[in-house]
Parts: sequence; C-alpha cells; structure tokens
Amino acid sequence: MKKLLLTALSAVFFSACDRFSDPAQYVDPFIGTDAHGHTFPGATTPFGLVQLSPDTDREGWDWCSGYHASDTSIIGFSHTHLSGTGGADLGDILLMPATGPVRFDPGSKADPGTGYRSRFSHKSEKAGAGYYSVYLEDPRVRAELTATPHTGVHRYTYGSTTNQHVIIDLRHGIQDNVHSAAFRRVDDRTVEGWRRSKGWAADHTIWFRAEFSEPIREIRARIDGTDLAQVDSASGEKVVLALFPDGHSKEIEVRVGISAVSAEGAAANLAAEASGRSFDGLADEAWESWNRELGKIEVSGGSDEDKKVFYTALYHAFTAPYLFSDTDGRYRGADGKTHAPAGADAQPNYTLFSTWDTFRALHPLLTLVQPETNAAVVRSMLRYYEQAGRLPVWDLHMNENNCMIGYHAVPIIADALLKGQVPDSLEALALEAMVHSAMQDGYGGLPHYRRLGYLPSDKENNSVSKAVEYAFDDWCIAQTAKRMGNDSLYRAFIRRAQYYKNHFDPADGFFKGRSSTGQFADPFDPAEISILGQGDFTEGNAWHYRFFVPQDVNTHIAMLGGDSAYVAAIDAMFEAPSATADHSPDVSGLIGQYAHGNEPSHQVAYLYSYAGAPWLTQERVAEIKRTMYTASRDGLCGNEDCGQMSAWYVLSAMGFYPVTPASGIYVLGTPTFRKTTLRLPGGRSFTIEAEGLAADGKSIYIQSAEYDGKPYTKSYITHDMIARGGKLVLHMGDTPNREFGTAAGDRPSAAIPQELALTSEQMLDGIVFEPYLDDSLHVFGPTATVHPKLFEAKPGTRIVYTTDGSEPGLSSAEAGPQGILLTRDTDLRLRAVAPNGESSDTKAYRFYKSVLRGAEVTLDQAPSEPYANGGAAALVDYALGGNSYIRPQWVGFNGNDLSGVIDLGRVRSLSHVGFNAANEPGSWIVLPRDAIFDFSTDGTDFRNPVAITTADSRTAGSGAHYFGTAIPHGVRARYIRFDIRNGELPEWHIGKGNPAWMFVDEIMAY
Repeated sequence: MKKLLLTALSAVFFSACDRFSDPAQYVDPFIGTDAHGHTFPGATTPFGLVQLSPDTDREGWDWCSGYHASDTSIIGFSHTHLSGTGGADLGDILLMPATGPVRFDPGSKADPGTGYRSRFSHKSEKAGAGYYSVYLEDPRVRAELTATPHTGVHRYTYGSTTNQHVIIDLRHGIQDNVHSAAFRRVDDRTVEGWRRSKGWAADHTIWFRAEFSEPIREIRARIDGTDLAQVDSASGEKVVLALFPDGHSKEIEVRVGISAVSAEGAAANLAAEASGRSFDGLADEAWESWNRELGKIEVSGGSDEDKKVFYTALYHAFTAPYLFSDTDGRYRGADGKTHAPAGADAQPNYTLFSTWDTFRALHPLLTLVQPETNAAVVRSMLRYYEQAGRLPVWDLHMNENNCMIGYHAVPIIADALLKGQVPDSLEALALEAMVHSAMQDGYGGLPHYRRLGYLPSDKENNSVSKAVEYAFDDWCIAQTAKRMGNDSLYRAFIRRAQYYKNHFDPADGFFKGRSSTGQFADPFDPAEISILGQGDFTEGNAWHYRFFVPQDVNTHIAMLGGDSAYVAAIDAMFEAPSATADHSPDVSGLIGQYAHGNEPSHQVAYLYSYAGAPWLTQERVAEIKRTMYTASRDGLCGNEDCGQMSAWYVLSAMGFYPVTPASGIYVLGTPTFRKTTLRLPGGRSFTIEAEGLAADGKSIYIQSAEYDGKPYTKSYITHDMIARGGKLVLHMGDTPNREFGTAAGDRPSAAIPQELALTSEQMLDGIVFEPYLDDSLHVFGPTATVHPKLFEAKPGTRIVYTTDGSEPGLSSAEAGPQGILLTRDTDLRLRAVAPNGESSDTKAYRFYKSVLRGAEVTLDQAPSEPYANGGAAALVDYALGGNSYIRPQWVGFNGNDLSGVIDLGRVRSLSHVGFNAANEPGSWIVLPRDAIFDFSTDGTDFRNPVAITTADSRTAGSGAHYFGTAIPHGVRARYIRFDIRNGELPEWHIGKGNPAWMFVDEIMAY
C-alpha cells in the first residue's frame, strides 16, 4: 500500500519528487477547510457520491461542509457532503467509534465528554487523495477513512477494547431535519436502513448497508428518546444505534454502501465495489483513481507549493457534480421515481448542479479534460428537464432549491453542444429545454423582462444581476439556435441578449436598478452590497456587475467611452477603496472593489485584453493567483463553490480563461508553470510552454508566441486549437510588451453582429412607463395630497387612477395638476395611457392614515442587534421600509415580543389600529403570531382590547404585510398599549424550535 504509506508518512507526503505518474501526492484536502472555504478534508473519489468526512459541527455558515479547522472535537464521520457551498445539507449516515459507557447523544463542543463526540488535535490529522485519518483522544481510537464511488470504508484501531462499540446516528445531518429513519440487522455482520430528511433539499433519502469485519454481538438503540437493548430492527423519527462487535478485536473495519434508490441498491453498490476488499487495497485504488484523473493535466517547472495548490484545485474541481446513479444504472429522478436508463442513454446520472457558480469556469474546464463526464452531466440536466419540466438551477440530490439566479444550465449545455459534446439525437431536446427556461412565467421576473426589455427593481429583487445574467443566457440560446439553423429563434434571442443595455446609466457608466417608472436608482452607491433576495444585486454590488457583459464586451467598451476609458474603468475597480456600504460574508477576497471570493467578477481581470491591454490582464491575473490562493488551510479567499473557485485557478495557472463560455475563445493570461500539457481524448495533447518563466514570479509578461512552430500574435486561443492538439510557446519576460496581442485583429472579441445590434432607445421604444410619486412618506395624517408624475412619456400621455384598489381603466378618473386628496387608508392605483391607447402596468401605492407621528413610544424590551436601527422612534416616524427588511426603517426582534406603550400626548378619538411586519422565512424572519392592543386615557387603566390575527408565513409571500383592524365602536385614548407576539420558528421551517426573527416597520392608528 505504497500510496497510503506516503500519506501516512507526512514527512515525505509532499515529496519533492517530480514524477508525473503520481500527481495525487500534491493533493492537500485541508486547503479550504479554514476561513470561508467551506471544503471538507475527508475521503472521496473523482465525482464520487460518497464523500466520507469528519463532521465537527452541524450548525453555522462556516460549517456548511460539516467541518471547520477552528474546531478541536469531532462528532463523527458521515458519508455525504457539500464542497465549498454557501448553503448546508447532507451529512448522512454518521459513524463514530467509541469505548466505555454508551452515550447516544453527541455532546457539545464546549464539553465533548458529555457525549460520543471526541477531542482531537490537528497534528494527528492526515489527508490525501482518497484518504483521511485522525486520532480520537477520548476513545483512544485511530480512525482511517477511504472511499469508492458509492461506498465509505472505515478502519478503527482501538487503544482499548473495553466496551468498544460503533455509533450509527441516523439523527445526524448538517443543518437539516430528519423526519424518519429505520434500520434492521441483516446477518451477524451487517445492518441496513435509511434516513429521510428535509433541509436545503426538501425531500432527501439515503439508504445504507453497513458490513462489519467482526460479528455484531449486540445492538442497542435509542428510538425517539427511548433506550432499547438487544434490538434487531426499529424505526422512528430519531434513531441512533450502538453496535458492539464480538471478539474485542483492536482493529475493526466497516464498509458502508449508500444509495438514493433503495436498500437493495445500497447492498449492490457495496457488493460491486467494496465487499470483502481490504482497506489498504481500496485506499490504493482510490489513490490511483485520482492519479488517472489528475494526470489529465501535467505541469512541470513550478515549485512544489505551486503544484500543491494546482493539483488540490484540480482535485476540488473533480468533486462536483457527482454520481447519483447506482452501479446498475438506476437512479432517483427529479420526479421522485426510479429510472433505469439503458442502451444509448445508459450514461450515469449526476447531481449537485450549482449552476450560477460553475457555468463560468468549471464546466468549460470539464469540456477540456473531462468531456465524457461533462457530457453525462449535460444528459443528466436534460433528464431533469424531462422529469421535472424545467432545467435545474441548483439541484441537490434531485431537489431544486432555486438558490441563486439565472438559468445557467443553459450556458453549460450550450458550451458542450457547440463543442460537439452533445449527441445530435439530443440537440433538439437541448434547445427545447433552453428556450423553456427563458420563457417561464413563474421564475425570477421573466414576464417583466420579456415584455419590457429590462427587469423593474420594484417588481423583482436582484433585478440588475438577474437581467444582465439572463441576457448572457439568452445569447447562449441564440448561438444554439443559429447552430441548428433556426433563424427566427436566433434573432429573437439575440435581441434579448442586448437587454442588459436597458440597465446601463450613461451618466456614470454603471448598471443600475431601474424601476417600472423608467427611473434609475437614486440615490446610488456602487459599493453598496445587496444579498440574495434583497436589493438590486446578488451577493455583490454595482462594481462587481459593472463588467458582466461576456456576450458583448466590444459594445460595452464603446458604451464606456472606448479602449482607454474601459481600461481606466477596470483600473478604478481594482484601485477603489475596499470598504463596502454593507457587508456580506460572500463578498471576500477584495482587491479594491474586485471580489475574487465570489463569482460575479471572476472574468474581470481578463477583460483588459479586449481593450488592447493584455499586459494588464497578465499583471492582475498574476496578482490574484499570488494573493488569493495558498497551500494553507485558509488558502481559499471565499467559498470554493463546487469547483468554480478552483477551476478559475486551474485555468489561469495553465495560462488562459473562458471569459465567454459557449464562444470557444480562451483569453491568454500568464502561466504558473514552465510547461503544461493537457492529455486529450484519442491520444492527443496540447502543450503550453512558458519559456523564460522565472521562479521569482517577475517574468509574468508575454513577449511573443509561437503555435506549432509558427509566429502567433493573438492574445487568445480557441477551443479548436486545444482540441486538435499542438504546442503553444509563450516567451515570457519581466517587462510588459505593449505590442503583443494589441492589434485589432489580435484581440479577443465578443460582440453582437452589427446588423442585429440595437440601442436601448430602440428596444424601449413603445414601452409605456408607470407613473410615480415623489412622496416618500406613505403614512399620513389627517389628510394628504399626492401628485403623480411621469419620468419619460410621449406627449399627450395621461395618468388615470383609482383609490379603492381596483384596476384603473381608460375611463377612470384622470390625475390633474390639483393632485389626489387622501383622507383614509388608501390603495392607490395609477396607470399611464399613451395617445395610441397603449398603457403601462399599474403602479400601486398603499397609504396608511395615522395620528401617531411624533408620539412617544416606550418599549418593554430593546430591539435585537444588529437590527435595532431607529429603535422605538422608527415605529411612528411615518417612513416605511418597503419589502426590504435590511432598510433602516425596520426594527428586528430575535425571539422576543414587541411590546410597550405609545403616548399620543393628548386624548384622541381612535377607530383603527394596525402595523406592518416582514416575512422572509428563508432568512428566519416570520410573521408575528398575533397582536393585542388596548387603550387608556390615564396610562394606568387599559380597556377595550382588540386582537389582530396575522397570516401563515409559509404561504403569505415575502416582503411587507399590513395587519390591522377596526376598533369596535371606537375609543377615546391617549395611551395605546401593544403586544406584538413573536415565538419560535414553526414546525415546517428548517430551523424549527429556534427563536424566530420578527421585523416590524410602523404602528398606525387613527
């Protein structure tokens, strides 16, 4: 078992030996397990379902993979994990060796001795490709792990055999809720069972079969809190087992086959891959499987640390997507049914599609070095469409969690199809599925985007990010339609590919939120961060999205004023202060406002080349590689994101990057190694030699190049060049050559064909924008007059309105210069009607009457930080925060009620009372349970209580909700006592039982 011994002998694990036959020696799975990398260090195989790894905690953002380097105790070893994600789930089928008294609960990090959790030292950990080991201090056990694609293999070496046993905890999962589980003894060495849970994946089941090397003498269990002895089968919501091996052997091996199909599938997977096989033999096979896959790229002429970073990045790039079909080909589909593909469709099925991240670099990388796997992934996506009626956005074990934005399965499929990696028999299905993604009515504001040519920020959150990314996806559809000879579809989608222009504000050159009134966001701060589901951008700001036009870079250069202005704009991004108006942990790895720790700006450093400044691309790429990737545990500057962060490095270290997936163009950067060879199908190879590349890191500039022995002057290469095989020689130096690759014909290009190019004005011609109000206060008293306006409109356009919430028609009242008088709670509806009879959508405003402005509010408990904001005064300031709970008008309470007294200053007649509350269950914000208001003239004797019921947060929809009631017969009062009641997260919520957040914006009464 020589490879495993290399792993175990850490002194030689990362040997200086440059034998290419063993690239796995450079893999360090600990890279990314600290800071916000969110990777796991355990054992897996290339694209394997089983990812067997230690779990150190199951809650918290930095424990999305179950492990974080800050911890000093281990709960156990579970078989499924997520690599580098910002969301958490899985952690199925946890095993833990133990000795002494049986403890069915894991205990806490603060006091591991209270449960089966064990302390450990990072010094005792070792990890390599397909192998992990650690010494567990409390039971005195050396635990070793290896894997096959469907089987996790454990070897436990006990220091003491006193009451030795193995815990199998089916309750355990990473930030999910198990709702049923079961097990049964199969024979004297084998148990099987299943675990079904709800988390980020709404309905997730894993079956298992565990085969022990020693006979099982006894099984004890705790089933839903009841302890049982000598039990051979059981089921319940919370199931945990203690299995006692016979014979007191100091070394016990356990092989655990898993399946998403059935217990029989788990048994067959185990039998096919691991049954009866030695741990050492399986560990050797895992190592060699990594050597085969990592060996598809050979690098030389760099430092051992460079190779460690490179091959660990390639290792991470080959951990997702992963297999989801059994060894017999059966798999659980997106329709919840079991499928068994056969014949020409017998490719394995895959899952874990983090498409928003991975369309950018991971899948383009796979088309080069894993074309068969990527083709199977594309087929899996098309099966998903056939079974679920849509392409996946973020698929987790055949569960669509709709995380992130866009329909980015489209560029993944288009890139593979246009590179000839999708069979002709599937092309029509592929185009059908792509078009369906772009024509959905219930997804991400697409009806607005299709009809208006932009995405109104008051109709859809993250509107700018969605619009510019939809435009790129639409360009990919256009290219596919063109390839298939569908000209009408090509023209329709090449028009949509230009909708990004309608979010471009020429006043300052940024893409901005634009409301349904046609107005750009004002005030505007390009450094202001917004998060998924809130604000105009997705996990970023206007800087990060300023350069996302990969399908039309040349036009974008012109929009910003030409080459020099474009270069200056990119420089400004890298040189701006790194401070942001708000903070999101996803926005990390900052160089100025460039954020490498998240995906939206990954292509930016390569854009200099389009404007004729490839030496600046070389400088920035070298800087990013040097500062954002290291060989330490915190060696990733942000979430690894299912291979995307690593794929960026792999491609950039080779010396090129796909700015525009599906274009077949790779922009040259600066290589890390003096020689890189891609091993291609059919025995071909493509080699990049960087002559003159010095170890001091200064010779980063391309001076000249040859391709297959002939001078090469372009600052990009093509997919066809790589696929044919050949040699690219780059002559490197330590000063920029400002001539290489700068001529117009030598630059990379991405542009809409001139004959099909449209301006924003042309695309928006005929669009009737909605009317708007300047009034920012939607709470008034006792009366108010509002004056509707139009931002842009043809002469003769008029505004019609209603005040009862009904839709205004052509004959409705017309707003004149005198304005509209409000005297009560009002649902105001406005519509613009052009002279030709075309009309805008309806603009809705809700006005609340109140007499509480300036009233004194005394709270029983202070709001919860960091959402105290304006505190008590914000509850009666007549300012509403709208649908975004992060705005300062909202006041948050974590688990506590909002109660207190309002002093109006004098006795007044009151007939109505109400309040605004926010609902964002995904952010653990739910509506109040209910509210009680009562009234007093003296502040002591409160009478006439009224109750207000709210709504079910599960069905109420996100955003602000008003709840109010009439006060029977009215009251006269100076004081209003209120109790708006919060509580725990409900049973249906993933965080059930935890304190709920409650956000209230305004209390109104009149």
